[in-house]
Amino acid sequence: MQEQSIEYIGCYARFSGPELVLGNALFERRWVIDSGQLFCAGFVDKRSGRQWLAGRAGQASLTPAGAIDPAAAAPITCRFTTGPRDPVTAPSLRVELTAGVMCRRFEIFPEASGASLQLILAEKADSAAPAGSPADRAQTAPTGIESAAPAKPAAAPLTDTLDCLELAGHHFDLTGVEFVDQTDVHDNLVHEKTWHLTTGEREVGLLGCVFFIEDPITQDGLLLMKQCPLPHARPVKWPEDLRARGARIDALGHGLDGPGEGYVLVTLAYRGGRFGRIAELQRYQRALRPYQSGRDGLFLSNTWGDRGRDSRICQAFMEQEIAAGQKLGVDVIQIDDGWQKGRTANSHEAGGVWNGFWASDPAFWDAHPDRFPNGLAELFATARAHEVRFGLWYAPDSSNEFANWRKDADRLLELHRTLGVDFLKLDGIKMHTKTGEHRLMQLLHVVVNESGGKLVLDLDVTAEIRPAYFGASFCGPIFVENRYTDWRKYWPHATLRNFWLLSQYVDPVRLRMELLNNTRNAKQFGDDPLAPQGYSPDYLLASVMFSSPLGWFEMSNLPADYVSKLAPLVRLRKQLRDELFSGTIFPIGEEPSGVSWTGFVSVRPDQSGAILLALREVNDRGEFEFQLPIDGLKRAEVLYGQGSASVLGNRARVSIPRARGYVIVRLGA
Repeated sequence: MQEQSIEYIGCYARFSGPELVLGNALFERRWVIDSGQLFCAGFVDKRSGRQWLAGRAGQASLTPAGAIDPAAAAPITCRFTTGPRDPVTAPSLRVELTAGVMCRRFEIFPEASGASLQLILAEKADSAAPAGSPADRAQTAPTGIESAAPAKPAAAPLTDTLDCLELAGHHFDLTGVEFVDQTDVHDNLVHEKTWHLTTGEREVGLLGCVFFIEDPITQDGLLLMKQCPLPHARPVKWPEDLRARGARIDALGHGLDGPGEGYVLVTLAYRGGRFGRIAELQRYQRALRPYQSGRDGLFLSNTWGDRGRDSRICQAFMEQEIAAGQKLGVDVIQIDDGWQKGRTANSHEAGGVWNGFWASDPAFWDAHPDRFPNGLAELFATARAHEVRFGLWYAPDSSNEFANWRKDADRLLELHRTLGVDFLKLDGIKMHTKTGEHRLMQLLHVVVNESGGKLVLDLDVTAEIRPAYFGASFCGPIFVENRYTDWRKYWPHATLRNFWLLSQYVDPVRLRMELLNNTRNAKQFGDDPLAPQGYSPDYLLASVMFSSPLGWFEMSNLPADYVSKLAPLVRLRKQLRDELFSGTIFPIGEEPSGVSWTGFVSVRPDQSGAILLALREVNDRGEFEFQLPIDGLKRAEVLYGQGSASVLGNRARVSIPRARGYVIVRLGA
């Protein structure tokens, strides 16, 4: 077979029949093809020169699922495509290897240190059932018997394996990261569990979306990220996402039960331990959705946090919100549930629905005729005159497996085209079947593509079964929490902790994190030292300013003192926003606990400087030294807050005179 090759924006691919080679300036991966099967044969991190693989490892079949004789299968064809695959994603090189109904698609971005892989089935194909869990398999083998050569793990079904790595070396730590959504009932959202991989450890099977394998001696590692819903929310269940036995790593679970596109798995090389992992994951996610000034990282307000629900939403009230929003300096004012004619189950009035919206009223998603008798156009024009933008709340119809997905997509696009709605919070999603998941993803892709990427979709993960943190990275922010002082559920240090932990794995600009009107319901918290009323309004914003902040309050109901303390930091953040999100953002210091020293730092792409946010929680330590992910710094200039700072090399020493204080510092070489 004649070799096919391509080079595109620093990425390259070569296919010669027996071999596929993919790479860029950061990495090179190599597969060999034998009897219709892919074998992963090489993975080089070009920055260190490290060859990660010890030898050829069987991965998966390229033949149609269920074929008994691989030689009788269809020939393998290779196709290259280049450019952005949608309006929000960075340009990439894509390679498709196809045999019969089965296609394996690889994608390379110039800034990513690895390639992604996805299985696509063109038509229904028989496949082997997924292998059982490690516990199931262990019951069939003797236990307590020593052996110099432990049995090799059973091979995964051909249609189940996404990637397979036979690591070169003997000492690795495997960490699986468990993420939790449904935040209405959960407040511990990130958990890590680590195994030391040795020949003495029996097979480990894990479920999840993010895993990393690290050499504890060099702190080099490999990251595996699966772009899919969390395990509990996947319509097609698989017993494991990753299986490890010594140095053998299998990534499993394509998420298909028939024709369609499976979940995407990316394997990335990194250096430098924790900071290196964060940088590589963030860089890859910025390829999936690059930061765009004026679209991303904006400060958005939503009145629902004051628990008025839809009782106050009307023309006059929203005009008050516009005036207050301009004074405070928010970028976007979002009207939650209540702008529309139809009534939901969350309304202050009884009789609403939480599904089947189109069936309950074909005009459900028209503007409410009593609350907005002149429609929404006049209100939106008023907002533009006050230099703020409007967003809306919307609940796609989950009934009958999202049978009305195209109606919802058309209505969202109509709101965008006729009113200029660029920001939508999507709520009420119930994704229980594979057909429902497929239709929901169609809805999201159509809205993003047909709006030219201008529509920003906040995906709510507070309840129900939803795509969550990694299931739809191209859409926009994740609406992480509903927190209320009314029910004593808002604790500033807890929101900060969730943001800090999530931002190690999810691009911080994609996290919508809230601050509330902490003057409400102070009696609910009494003299608790971590009560919301003990924090200044600007501290509340500072703690989430490296996210896409959510003002979860009625701005027209904020006390004047609250606004006067908050507005100056809102203005500064707006000035710094492009600098913050064009850099790589790292959570630093101690894990937030209410009594820690913690913070964030955004490092410039050229490593010439950084913006540091240091937060002193409730403790008696007036000074703290932060380890930084950047070296060679000498200058520290306090931009805002009360305190002082100095920097030398990769250490920053910060003094803050009072607990619940913060300081924003520009660091330079």
